[in-house]
Amino acid sequence: MTTRGADNFLVSQEMTTPVSDVTDETSSSSHDETKSTNSSPGGGQSTEHRLYVVNRAGTGEASYLMLTSDRAAVASYRLHTEIWKPTLDVTNFGVAVVDNFLYVIGGFDRQRARHLSRVVRYDPSEGTWVTCASLNVARAKFGVCAMGGMIYVCGGEKSDGRVTGSCEVYDPEADSWSKAGMLPQPRANPACASHRRELYCAGGYFGNTSHNNLWSVAGPTGVMSKVRGKDDRPMFLTDRRAFSYSTCISAMPKSSDTSDLISPWNLKLPAMNHARHSAGAVALGYKVYVVGGTSLETGQPVRIAEYLDTRTGIWEEDFNFRKGDVSNVACVLLAVPKIPVSERKVAYRLKWVMW
Repeated sequence: MTTRGADNFLVSQEMTTPVSDVTDETSSSSHDETKSTNSSPGGGQSTEHRLYVVNRAGTGEASYLMLTSDRAAVASYRLHTEIWKPTLDVTNFGVAVVDNFLYVIGGFDRQRARHLSRVVRYDPSEGTWVTCASLNVARAKFGVCAMGGMIYVCGGEKSDGRVTGSCEVYDPEADSWSKAGMLPQPRANPACASHRRELYCAGGYFGNTSHNNLWSVAGPTGVMSKVRGKDDRPMFLTDRRAFSYSTCISAMPKSSDTSDLISPWNLKLPAMNHARHSAGAVALGYKVYVVGGTSLETGQPVRIAEYLDTRTGIWEEDFNFRKGDVSNVACVLLAVPKIPVSERKVAYRLKWVMW
């Protein structure tokens, strides 16, 4: 059944994602024929653990690779691609996963030329999409991350084209959004991540300036505070540098040639092999993957996925995307039943009947 949801956007209350099609079976890896054999404890329904690379440029594509059962490594490099109708012609939306439900949040509708407050949720156990409560403020190009079973949205671009510093938090159990304070300054396209019950918001742009700020908020009801950063003139280069951050900041005596604080950033990590922006990133075991994105110098997508081996500190190229648009992507991990999408809903209901 199709209804009109938030922003007058046509959303089906129960939309089934098509069965995945293999779009690229070519890989330089020797793992191509490896099959995922992940099973639930006790011999129950078998599941696949997938690394999804979700296109945020409006193509509706969501490609995935099979992972090992512990999600520590890629099990098969055969690339599969699904078309997600809720993301067709929608750009710069947010993606988050809570309790193995995937949420597609906001974005910009290219056909209607408007920002969206729409939120839809994908249930991999049934292969269906449902409409959730809408954002309080329609927006795109925002930072998003999950923390403590909640989803946080930070900053972004509003319907009037202005960049905002407002934040919102979503409670999946109550299916409701509430205000979550303000960033110290407006930001579009910031990067957000959670660590030890703290939410970090880094970088982004405002006006004609790119920023290297790092802000944090402690706990779901905390207040954003500036940790480090100042406004610098933008560098029109695609940076290859990689950084790590520690929440431990050591004080040191203030002198004429030293700072009163030791920076929490480690700037000595090795550079990536391929400069890029708008890429997806995900940690698999001891490897930190950077996938897709665009080279600012050439304007072309970066089709080589690489990872940083945190044990050796060396970047390695892993696999290529030979098809599809990977110029603007996000990465998420999902566990999906190993049964056809068309049968998932029936199997799910039978399970509860039998139980």
